[in-house]
Amino acid sequence: MWMSEEEIAREYRMAKHKERQIKILAELNGCAETEIQEILVEKGEMKMPRTKVAKVLEEVMKQTEEERKEVEAKKVVKKQSIPDAVIRCVKDRMQQIEQTIKRCEEEYKDLADFIKKGVAVNE
Repeated sequence: MWMSEEEIAREYRMAKHKERQIKILAELNGCAETEIQEILVEKGEMKMPRTKVAKVLEEVMKQTEEERKEVEAKKVVKKQSIPDAVIRCVKDRMQQIEQTIKRCEEEYKDLADFIKKGVAVNE
């Protein structure tokens, strides 16, 4: 690049035909027009071109989608990482707890019935 970024920004700012000036600056500096546009955006002389904004947004959306997929994949891996033996032990314990709850519910019913019958007799 032959000109400094400040010189490029000044030449662009002073130009009557801004779009033409970008092409001229690119030719003078032996670079692509997009490089000149990036310098001008960085220096605050122009807004990012819509096509560039769309590309940046697309990249950001793609990154967030990829990150979401990575998180989901990690969740699946975590779900599958429990050994079968552990799963069997947990299921057995759950069944034991279920049977205990059933016995306790039956005992609770019996006690409630006892109290109801006792209250009816005492009244």
